[in-house]
Amino acid sequence: MPRERRNFLGTLSRILVTVAIARPLVTIGIGLLTAAVAIYCGINFIQIHTSRADLLNSKNEYHRRWLAYVNEFSDKEDVYVVVEGDNPNAVAPALIELAEALRREPQYFTSVLERVDKTPLKRKGLYYLSTQELQQIVSHVRQLKNTLTQLAPVLRPANVCLEAAAMISQIPPGYPSHQAFGQIAQVIQYLAVVLNSPPEQLAETILTQIAANNQQGDFAFGQGLGVLLDPEKTTDLREEMFFSHDGHLGLVILRFTPDRSGQFTRFAAHIRRLREITSDVNRRYPNLRIGSTGLPILEYDEMRASSSSAMVAVLSLAGVILVFFAGFGGIRYPVAVTFSLVTGVCWAVGFVVIAVGHLNILTSAFGAMLIGLGDYGVHFVAHYLDRKKRQPNVRDTLIETAETVGPGIATGAVTTAVAFFAGAFTDFLGVAELGIIAGGGILLCWLADMTILPAFLCLIDRDGLRSQKSALLDLTPWFRPIAHFPKAVTLGVGAVVTLLAMGLPHLRYDYNLLHLQPKGLESVEYQNKLVEHMSRGSYFALSIAANPEEAKRRKAEFLKLPTVDHVEDLVSVLPDDVAVKRTLITQLAAELKDWSCLDTNIPSREVLDQGLAGLQMALQHQPHAESAQLQMIVNHLRTTIRSLPAEEYTRRLSYLTQTIQREILPAFASLALLTQQLDPPQLDDLPQPLVERFVGKNGRHLLQVYCKGDFWDPVTMRQFVADIRSVDPAATGNPIQIYEACHQMNRAYIEAAIYAFVAILLTLYLDFRSIKDVLLSLLPLILGMISLFGLMGWFDLPLNPANMITLPLILGIGIDDGVHILHDFRRQGNRYRMPEGATLTAVTINSLTTLVGFGALMASPHCGLESLGRVLTFGMAFCLVTALLMPGFLRWASGLLRGNRDSTEWETELQHILKGVTAGQHPTSEPHQAATNPPRVVAPLSAAEEQPQSEQSQRAAISVKIRPRRAA
Repeated sequence: MPRERRNFLGTLSRILVTVAIARPLVTIGIGLLTAAVAIYCGINFIQIHTSRADLLNSKNEYHRRWLAYVNEFSDKEDVYVVVEGDNPNAVAPALIELAEALRREPQYFTSVLERVDKTPLKRKGLYYLSTQELQQIVSHVRQLKNTLTQLAPVLRPANVCLEAAAMISQIPPGYPSHQAFGQIAQVIQYLAVVLNSPPEQLAETILTQIAANNQQGDFAFGQGLGVLLDPEKTTDLREEMFFSHDGHLGLVILRFTPDRSGQFTRFAAHIRRLREITSDVNRRYPNLRIGSTGLPILEYDEMRASSSSAMVAVLSLAGVILVFFAGFGGIRYPVAVTFSLVTGVCWAVGFVVIAVGHLNILTSAFGAMLIGLGDYGVHFVAHYLDRKKRQPNVRDTLIETAETVGPGIATGAVTTAVAFFAGAFTDFLGVAELGIIAGGGILLCWLADMTILPAFLCLIDRDGLRSQKSALLDLTPWFRPIAHFPKAVTLGVGAVVTLLAMGLPHLRYDYNLLHLQPKGLESVEYQNKLVEHMSRGSYFALSIAANPEEAKRRKAEFLKLPTVDHVEDLVSVLPDDVAVKRTLITQLAAELKDWSCLDTNIPSREVLDQGLAGLQMALQHQPHAESAQLQMIVNHLRTTIRSLPAEEYTRRLSYLTQTIQREILPAFASLALLTQQLDPPQLDDLPQPLVERFVGKNGRHLLQVYCKGDFWDPVTMRQFVADIRSVDPAATGNPIQIYEACHQMNRAYIEAAIYAFVAILLTLYLDFRSIKDVLLSLLPLILGMISLFGLMGWFDLPLNPANMITLPLILGIGIDDGVHILHDFRRQGNRYRMPEGATLTAVTINSLTTLVGFGALMASPHCGLESLGRVLTFGMAFCLVTALLMPGFLRWASGLLRGNRDSTEWETELQHILKGVTAGQHPTSEPHQAATNPPRVVAPLSAAEEQPQSEQSQRAAISVKIRPRRAA
């Protein structure tokens, strides 16, 4: 079995302690000064990065696509105010009032949108008809106008009669043909019918005939067209406002103005004001439920829960101090360890300023981590107190302690730091920054324990100032029974670990970021409602098209995908074949301008009577046989005209034309209104808050693609991302960011674990110089990790983006106990039965402080931090238990379990040495070594078991001589 020997880490520890205690006041003064400077720099120079995008490396391809989107469209995310009620009519007034209240505070809110006014688009509604439909409309209008022109004698008989009279009066006698006389006779007879018949009956008959001759489906007389495209028609609320399919949910969409406060919780003032407004409106509408959600609010709630890390750090520190007091008793030594730990954490704050310069979501809780991990002074103080019982000189005791346990402490610190530093080699920026900050912090805490702590102990334990009696907690009686049954304990541990390992196949990974949020959040509740009732939410893919044609093509392809629910865009507003349609609409506008065929001007009775008189006189000079008959009709017609009142005369002659105008012109008036603006629909016809969401500053067009089904399901998530990229390989958006970031983060943790494991193996080998001892020191870690992940599988405690960090983290912190147990095993050699009392106490206290430090995270309302604390606490508990039960296995594996052989050997050796002493001979067991090295005992004595100095010296002399042969 290899013996403990001085190595580089032991030499370095001795040098640091020696220099620190040479001038303890100077050492503490320098430490306090640098800690104060570090805190000052941290307060004034550390920036807070609160966006999840800050965790990603800008060199990654998928993140570069996101940054390209941000550069084109900005990084502003939509916020949704959700109003829940029985029907749209109940919800709409609250939506309008909310929108008006939000617009009144532009310092907080922008791009407020509660409805889309489609009136400008409806006025250009002809562009949304197909080319064939437009051609049919133009043809129909022309045909109808031709029909009405041909029906001029029917529509204006008095005017036609006057025109005929003027024509006949100018024709020489005998020139008109029989056909001409016949037509004139029809006009005169029809005029007589109009003036002598009820106009309603006549109009109905003629309109029926016109409709029969011009019937063309639903567009007869333009009636159907007018109903379809009337821009003044009242619109249903659901058409212009944002309602769910069942009408129970309504939305106001808005965005926050930039937050330049620099607080850890972004948009804190905006969200507080938003919730004040929604609460005020909700009081006026007690029958409605109003809430808000969206990524900014979800992140705010998450950050507010995560910001409890300061509270967690205080709670962690308080718990660690309580463990110190329980382990060491009194006040001096717990204060010394706490002072050193706090100094190291303060130095770590300055290291953050120099190394990174900012904190993010992952690194914000580094203080609580260091409080739980950086208490290496526990081992130093425990062994110092144990050796102080035998060494009255404080400085010599401190140096001896550094030489004895310094290598183990340094190895534990270096392996933990290496485990963190390994994360710096990964592509995931959040993990890399966490590795740098935590790794450097661990080394600084170790440095404080090798300098500040010895200097503090040197001051409080000056020779002769205080009693040298140790208050170290003695755990030996608790573990002595375990040492009597090494085989049973080893087999029992193996059986329990095997049972827990059977849960490994059930371990799963939960991608859902909403499960990391504090439970019962309003923002999470309404986010789920948006997905359930409106198939929308804050997680949608984004596709950027260079022009409308490309965007329309992509939209059609997206809608064919099985994982796509719907696509939101603005390019659908822009019609196709604009040039052809504009030509047709221009022609239609020209046709609709001239309605002279429906002129309602009629001659007065006097003018018509004079015209008929002239016609009667002209007929007298015509030799045709029909002349006499026409003269009689004209004479009778003149009598009728003179007998009718003026109003009745006007009504009967204009009734038909006016009726046709009432039936036709209103429909064509709507059609004419649609032709007043010949320009095609433009995006400027829509509200600006809507346009800026879908059109970039360089004119690119955005498509928002929503997932069908549960996006957080790993299979659905993977297929949705693959489908989106099959259409647009450069697509981005929150789903793709989450998918890539989660996978990259997991890969980063695994890579960091691999790097850390390799570095830890190298560090352990440099320390132990034995592959066997390296493997033995890893045993508690391996068994602890198997037990942890098996337990998580049995109890369905999933891994998630928050607690996956345990993979590299436990590699660093779980190795610590095994290292100290093995160092103690090597120091005792073949006398090993169980760890020294100081080692037992130090390992237990150190692990308990780590458990308390990480256990404090379980008090966080943030479910992610809570799960991280739970997993790390269980993991460290398993590592501690396996380490404390490891001595039996060490004895077994090293061949120290040989029945009673060892006791027989001890008796034989004792007799041999006693005979030599009686004969006055000195044993050949390196007496100079006994003089220089401290005596080694089988187990340390508690304060109550201390022997008198003479008896202790006598036992020490015997213990030097009694050195059994090394076991095979």
